[in-house]
Amino acid sequence: MKSAAACLGCIVLALFVMYVCTNMMKLNRTVVEGLISKKKETLTPDELLKQAEAFRTEMSDQLNIKKYGATYKKLLITLEDIVHLSMISSIKDIDTKTGSIFGSFGTETVKTLQSLTKTNEALSSIDEFLTHHKPASSSSSIW
Repeated sequence: MKSAAACLGCIVLALFVMYVCTNMMKLNRTVVEGLISKKKETLTPDELLKQAEAFRTEMSDQLNIKKYGATYKKLLITLEDIVHLSMISSIKDIDTKTGSIFGSFGTETVKTLQSLTKTNEALSSIDEFLTHHKPASSSSSIW
């Protein structure tokens, strides 16, 4: 009786191992198939340009630059003022003992000024864009 129970146990164990192995192979096949790239659709430069123009039109329509352009310019001026005031505020961190911005807090002051300068350059770039912006002619969407 013990040998029959041991034999039955071995058969059940063998069937369980086969079941686990087949499930692992199915999982492996699913993962590998998911990782293999399908044939990618390549776009011509003309198609890319068309999609980019459609996306620009969609964004321009969302921002409504034609209607709110003056408001955006006022907002930029206000933000530039805030950046300049922040620069002045950070200059107050100069080490008064040495008179150097490279004192104890000087490196942080320099980093802050550099960051604020980049922000100011970005705001100026946006202002220039708004000045020369031409509204899109049509309202089409690529999505």
